[in-house]
Amino acid sequence: MSKVEARTGIDKDRPVHNVTIDTIQAVSDLMFAPWVQELKLEWLEVETGRVLARLRRQPKLCHFSPGRPDFADRSSMSGQVLMGAVDTVFSMAIATGESVSKGTISQNNNFISAANTASLLVEATVQKWGRVTLGETRITDEESGRLVCHATSTFAMNPPEKKPV
Repeated sequence: MSKVEARTGIDKDRPVHNVTIDTIQAVSDLMFAPWVQELKLEWLEVETGRVLARLRRQPKLCHFSPGRPDFADRSSMSGQVLMGAVDTVFSMAIATGESVSKGTISQNNNFISAANTASLLVEATVQKWGRVTLGETRITDEESGRLVCHATSTFAMNPPEKKPV
């Protein structure tokens, strides 16, 4: 049993659902690979079917040019980072419900403007629950509210766990 499991009672071998603001960080620590954790998402709000997180700009998350090593300090966050943030935050929005995700079926990202700001807000909202769950994620510049990316996601789901009678 890991320290996180001992502290929170969350077990990596049990299905993850009904996540709350009190459990989201521990669930994130157990669910996601180290490179996803490197995003250092800050969980701000959690309710059933909706999660809001902050993604702060870090040079290692930005475009890099070997010929211009100083460029990362002024460039925007890369699309791969934004796509990873979308999938991660939407995964957590699904984990607030009764069903357990089998995984991502599809994700469609529309990049609207450059992510060249100090921090972004990533808000994922489930639009339809079911065996196939659908939703959207909006990434906005935290300071100006400018839309940076709009994404739609489709996830395969296990049926909800049956409660004892």
